[in-house]
Amino acid sequence: MWKKVTLIIAGIFLLFGGAFFYFVKDTDKIYNNISVSGVDLSDTSKETAKKKIEEIKLENVKLKYEGKEFMISGDSISYKVDSDTIVNEAYNVGRNGNFLKNKAKIFALKALGKKVSLPLHYSINEEALKNELVKIASEVDVKEQDARLVINNDQISVIDEVNGKKINIEKTLSAVMESIKYSKHDDINLVAETAVPKVTKEKLGSVNTLLGEYTTTFNSGVYGRSENIKLAVKSINDVLLEPQDILSFNDSTGMRNPKNGYKSAPVIVNGEIEQGLGGGVCQVSSTLFNAGALSGLKIVERSNHSIPSSYVALGRDAVVDYGNLDLKIQNNFQNPVYIAADVVGSKIIIKVYGNQKDKADEVKLYAVVNGSIPRKTKTVKSGKATNGRDGIKATTYRVIVKNGSETKEVLSSNYYPPKARVVVLTPAPAVVSEEAPSL
Repeated sequence: MWKKVTLIIAGIFLLFGGAFFYFVKDTDKIYNNISVSGVDLSDTSKETAKKKIEEIKLENVKLKYEGKEFMISGDSISYKVDSDTIVNEAYNVGRNGNFLKNKAKIFALKALGKKVSLPLHYSINEEALKNELVKIASEVDVKEQDARLVINNDQISVIDEVNGKKINIEKTLSAVMESIKYSKHDDINLVAETAVPKVTKEKLGSVNTLLGEYTTTFNSGVYGRSENIKLAVKSINDVLLEPQDILSFNDSTGMRNPKNGYKSAPVIVNGEIEQGLGGGVCQVSSTLFNAGALSGLKIVERSNHSIPSSYVALGRDAVVDYGNLDLKIQNNFQNPVYIAADVVGSKIIIKVYGNQKDKADEVKLYAVVNGSIPRKTKTVKSGKATNGRDGIKATTYRVIVKNGSETKEVLSSNYYPPKARVVVLTPAPAVVSEEAPSL
């Protein structure tokens, strides 16, 4: 009896062993149930598999977003299948482990029907794909809207911010490339994120009073100068300064050149009046300097002209020269401040709004002349006679009165150099006046 049982068991082992070795016998083809990106490579030679792989085309990548569809062609992103790498990877399934692991893998593939799906190896021009996504994003992105102050006769109200939507280019790029690996390049969702405004109603809510203002007048009949003033005023209007933020006048206006709309008008260069681009912007910077100083803001950088200006008191002008001289004002309060600038007729009006806690009871600016530098006299044989002017040294002070306490500080030291009187031995008929210019 035991002999029969032994024979039966031996027969079973022989049967299954024979079946096992039948399924795991060597072949020079790719094993069964192996596919790449949906293409079945079962029992194919390397050459046949390569032909099949090279037939995988990428006509278009289809992207979806909120009911809209966008197509990116494979040609536009230089799509190319790496057939050699794919075929070698498929061929090595069941061959790249030790003996027992390989045989177990082959048996699972051939006898048990286990399926192996391999990713597609390909190359594309990622920069080209990114550029295509940027184009799509430009169509679907919704720009966020900052909260805004509406001021009417110094009465302040706030309009709520509005969230926007922005396509995340990098995440969408990754999603597209991952989808192409498995030939799932239809109906890929664009990855969108909420774009949150920087300026919120909560931030603007603390702006509830006028801190200070200043107005200067100009000749609106001088076209070039008037246009320059309007451009410069526009660039510093509707500006919110968070605590410790610094406003740079030059950064706000940009370079004063024709490309940015600035025109030729009288400017002061080394104490002389001549035509130059951007003439008039110094009146805007001077108006801003006074408005900021009267509001209690910190003056970080400021320089005076070489000639006292007619539109502001001595020591209260602020010259700017892009790349050289700037006016910088800092919000030194613990609450945001808001700058509103406008041109009304022939007036430049700049107002600074902030929180009631930061408002002084009174702010005074004044300059004290520390000395006068006499002009020299120069005699020439021909030319124009000029009166010249004496030089001036002056110190500008600021006095801030708040809660019964008075604080006095030096705001700036000013030096206006002298200009020599010119005497002509044979004098010309007219004498050129050296009155303060409106520059």
